[in-house]
Amino acid sequence: MNESGMEHGNKLIRELNGVKYFIDSGTNAERIIGTLNAYNRRIILLTAGYDKDVVTDSLCETLLQKVRHLILVGRTASLIEIAVLKIMSGKYRNIDLRITKCSTLQQGVDCAYLSARPDDIVLLSPVSFDYDMFSDFEECKNQYQEYVMNL
Repeated sequence: MNESGMEHGNKLIRELNGVKYFIDSGTNAERIIGTLNAYNRRIILLTAGYDKDVVTDSLCETLLQKVRHLILVGRTASLIEIAVLKIMSGKYRNIDLRITKCSTLQQGVDCAYLSARPDDIVLLSPVSFDYDMFSDFEECKNQYQEYVMNL
């Protein structure tokens, strides 16, 4: 993964205090799995969505392997949390994963900022698109970029 460019559809928004903030243009579980597997370390992931059918065992296993702090926003937040915790109770019992649910994308960005340490990667990658929160992905992307730039 080229962590400073546009590989796999990820765009570097900003580097602040040694933390890189990216956005992924994909909006499905397979895309998130591919993106997370491209990183060679555990990251901070902000994800959101509305579709309960996107929460799969393979997505949850990838989240447990590749994410250090999972920040959930939107209608699927509780569904993703429960699914991850179920998988975590099995062979991933010893994984250290912090899960935080936020009401807004702004809160999610603030939470990621407070959680991040130098050399961390923060990635916004929606598991599905939430039309209750944004009119389209472009609006979501623009708000994320604005929030990150205002940190």
